[in-house]
Amino acid sequence: MWLFLKFGFYSIVQKKPNESWGFNKNQKTIKLFQTKDSQNGHWHEDKVIDLEDKIFDDFLCVRTREVQSLILLQDQIHEAYRQGKIDHALLTDIIKFPNTDYQYRMWIDRKTLSSIMTLYISELDFSNFKDNCDYRLKDTFSKVWSVMWNLVSKPKKNTSYDLFDDWSNWNER
Repeated sequence: MWLFLKFGFYSIVQKKPNESWGFNKNQKTIKLFQTKDSQNGHWHEDKVIDLEDKIFDDFLCVRTREVQSLILLQDQIHEAYRQGKIDHALLTDIIKFPNTDYQYRMWIDRKTLSSIMTLYISELDFSNFKDNCDYRLKDTFSKVWSVMWNLVSKPKKNTSYDLFDDWSNWNER
């Protein structure tokens, strides 16, 4: 799944760390950041987890092409937890995967990712996405918008109906 946020572009997939192409085969563990102190919102680098651990069954791989987007997402999750806007935060450290299409990856458990996405939707307050995204992404996001505009703005040949046409006689088609 692709996800465009004001501060980053992400590819999110179901892939465990040890199943990722390009993963250092000598690496057997990964740092797991976990929140424990809900009173103070402390962020703990809690433990090192074996890559074969079953905990990763409930994690999604969040990938980017530039590290800043993952750093900002980590910061957003941390801040949302600290402010009590989400009640759960469990994610790994960022790992670089050279020679892959998405060079930077981290794993976030589904509950944390779902909570932060729900928060983004509930706090959405802009009427134009491109005008509100990070300056370093605006040009790229505008190009994506143009590609998608071309997808829907070109007339289709041999279609049996037009989505924008009068549906009053739909049963005659």
